[in-house]
Amino acid sequence: METIHYGKKVNILSKKVKWGFDIVSEKHGVTGVQARVLNFIVREGNNNQVFQKKIEEEFRLRRSTVTGIVQLMEERELITREISKEDARAKKIKLTKKGIELQKIINLEIEEYESLLVKGIDRDKLKIFSEVISDIYKNIDSVYGEGDLC
Repeated sequence: METIHYGKKVNILSKKVKWGFDIVSEKHGVTGVQARVLNFIVREGNNNQVFQKKIEEEFRLRRSTVTGIVQLMEERELITREISKEDARAKKIKLTKKGIELQKIINLEIEEYESLLVKGIDRDKLKIFSEVISDIYKNIDSVYGEGDLC
């Protein structure tokens, strides 16, 4: 009987899904990471102020990497950065009108892509798939610590 390498299958699936998200984003002149940051700012900005540190933590990226992403987004007039009234060292990140419009367009296409991912797959299978993913997360967390990888 042939051995199934689940980690390899998950890794390949992850790369294919990310590749699709990147294609959707790049059609609109931004990288996949920039599109995800736009979406994060919308989600977080509704209830909280968004600072670069939050982006670093959410995406588990280094400060220098996020600085580069944010600078490019600012150059493309997708975001603005304002000095925080509470802490002059921190800059609050806000979407511009252009950034909001782009995020809405990309979000609609991402929703279409998400639908394509599960097209023709029975709801019961998807529920089981989701449960199996959760179980795999738990197994990884039990070895490497909760939240370190997921």
